[in-house]
Amino acid sequence: MAVNDWTLALNNSKGVAVAYVDYAKAFDVVSHRKLFLKLSAYGIKGDLTEWIRSFLSERTQCTHVNHEYSNYAGIVSGVIQGRVLGPLLLLLYINDVTDIVGSGCTGKLYADDIKLYSILDNPPGYNDLQGKLIVIYSSGPTCGSSKFHIKVLSATVGLVNKVESVQRRFTKRFVCFYGLTYSQRLTKLRIKSLELRRLHLDLVYVYKILFDMVETKVSTHFVRHKLDTGTRGHSLKLFAHHSRIDARKHFFCNRIVQCWNSLPATPTDFSSLTCFRRFLERTDLSRLRIGKD
Repeated sequence: MAVNDWTLALNNSKGVAVAYVDYAKAFDVVSHRKLFLKLSAYGIKGDLTEWIRSFLSERTQCTHVNHEYSNYAGIVSGVIQGRVLGPLLLLLYINDVTDIVGSGCTGKLYADDIKLYSILDNPPGYNDLQGKLIVIYSSGPTCGSSKFHIKVLSATVGLVNKVESVQRRFTKRFVCFYGLTYSQRLTKLRIKSLELRRLHLDLVYVYKILFDMVETKVSTHFVRHKLDTGTRGHSLKLFAHHSRIDARKHFFCNRIVQCWNSLPATPTDFSSLTCFRRFLERTDLSRLRIGKD
């Protein structure tokens, strides 16, 4: 996770430079010839390739303005938006762009957006990032980018309350709930607060990390606590590192440790993801909140 790298660098008194790259008209500039070369390199051949070729071939388009239509013209490049296959083909087309990033800089790809960042141990870190931007610009479709130093938002009490206020204000709109407290309104609606929902998802994600259900490695975020025999609580407790800055202190891998360690779980509750989800549903997590009622 990029934010994990950023907060860790800031906590170690290092700088971070980040560039967000957005491909302009990414869906429209995909070269069909290059796309099929990449599909072949991925092992996509035979009837499936011919089916995709048929899907992209002999398509036409026109422009509609004020009830008038232009002449139809053939589409010689691009993939179709608004279809399941279109975004998938785009991903296959640009998926290898981060391979050219190399050392000195890290690249993360999500759809047609690329996030590049460099940890600034020294001034040359800027040059590494700038160099990678030039390479990416010259290697693919036209793109725009924004470059800036990173400021990480922390999950502080003030921010948690500000996010919660969105749902708090909305539930007040129901006339039948006039005079009820926020907790009472949530009970009537049979929903949980936004904070509790986020906490629930965070705990499920920790479970998935610890049991290798996601690609994220345990060592990237957590250190397992070495417990002595007879220690209270479950046996999967984690160790929280000291944080010099709030951005790291309130980041996911630190803020969730105390909540995870305090779960009154049994070995049976950890036996499967389904069992763990059921355990969370019947467990009162309200004592772990930091926001106001």
